[in-house]
Amino acid sequence: SFYEDCKNDNFCANDDTKSFFDEVTCEASQCRPFSAIYSGGKEMCEKLWDGAFVYEGNETHAYTWDWAVGESNPNNAILPSKAYPENHCPSENPEMAECYTPTYEVDARVNFVESRVDAMEQHMEEALGHDEGCGTCHAIYHHKEVSSPTDFGTVQACGQYKDNACCTAETANVVHNDELYGEEYRWDRCGALSEKCQRHFVNEACLYECDVHVGKWRKHDDCFDEVAGEENKWQISGMPLKASLCDSFYEDCKNDNFCANDDTKSFFDEVTCEASQCRPFSAIYSGGKEMCEKLWDGAFVYEGNETHAYTWDWAVGESNPNNNILPTTMFPDNCPGHSPDQTACHSVLSNNDAELSGLKAENKKLHTLVETLQAQVESVVKDVAGDDNDGEGFAIAGFVVGFLALALAIIAMVVALKASKTSMNNCLKPGQGHVTLEEGAI
Repeated sequence: SFYEDCKNDNFCANDDTKSFFDEVTCEASQCRPFSAIYSGGKEMCEKLWDGAFVYEGNETHAYTWDWAVGESNPNNAILPSKAYPENHCPSENPEMAECYTPTYEVDARVNFVESRVDAMEQHMEEALGHDEGCGTCHAIYHHKEVSSPTDFGTVQACGQYKDNACCTAETANVVHNDELYGEEYRWDRCGALSEKCQRHFVNEACLYECDVHVGKWRKHDDCFDEVAGEENKWQISGMPLKASLCDSFYEDCKNDNFCANDDTKSFFDEVTCEASQCRPFSAIYSGGKEMCEKLWDGAFVYEGNETHAYTWDWAVGESNPNNNILPTTMFPDNCPGHSPDQTACHSVLSNNDAELSGLKAENKKLHTLVETLQAQVESVVKDVAGDDNDGEGFAIAGFVVGFLALALAIIAMVVALKASKTSMNNCLKPGQGHVTLEEGAI
């Protein structure tokens, strides 16, 4: 809005840096509309004051200068755990005695509690909001019925899924040989791919066969393709992939030869491949976006917001980063006639329902108390500034001690819950189980 309100006004800034500070003289000939200096609000905010500010799209983590007189400063709630510099500037030694008692103590407690709230929310996001699919592999091709820890032994591919996999070691053993789907679906029909390019195809196959989250994106809810008139339990559609992953996939493969349908650009739609049909990837696809979205016939979409996108690229031994992606996106119902045995999962989950519900209630209460405490901090600051030390600050400090005890008790609950969660043996995972969470409860 700053840019929109100013774009037609004349201004003077350095031609190279576009900084207001770097142009100490300003002739009439140097004056131009803001829109002729800056391309938009982002460039304007970040360059006008020589990097003082950055443009932040996540507005819960960003400050403002725009609120009404009489309203509380909204910046008080922004990045509360962001620490001030440890030392004052040389020659600066402000008198802080009154501030440190009690406002400094209160501020420290607010930051402490806020950090614990963040940790609790992360834990609850992982533990709550699940459906009835505890470990079910909802995409069905070479997949196991239920995901589980898997010993891949000396297998060359898919080892990053060892903690929880929908694929067997036998399946993983033929992924890197490109033998899994038959001769007509080999990716090397135009000759051997470069090592960097083939690595992406192997990782995609491992994602599809091994990652339980793929099942969320099964194309046909009832496992039947009405257009083709046949059962289809295997196909997925619209699974968001990281834009950076798709871009590196394209860069690593663009000079390799490949074969895809001329019209749809789908790998699946070209079951025969003559030498005359082989072309470099760069002659088939315009970039990473088109390549990811068309090569597998719409199975994936190119997602620029990478906090909402999956990946197939992480090291063996690291936890699956996809566990934290879109945890409230529900799995589909089981295909007709597909009823994997989940008794063990449900019995374990049932034992934890009461604890999880209690934790959810305590988390909401903690948020309310933090808001109250922040309001009290503002009140104390005003009192100290007005030298109105009537004892209220010490009462608040007492309130904080009691509040901190409550916070620590809740944290102990979290630790206990994590311990019990470990014993679930992979039955309780993001997007699975039967505990539900009302929209907006966290």
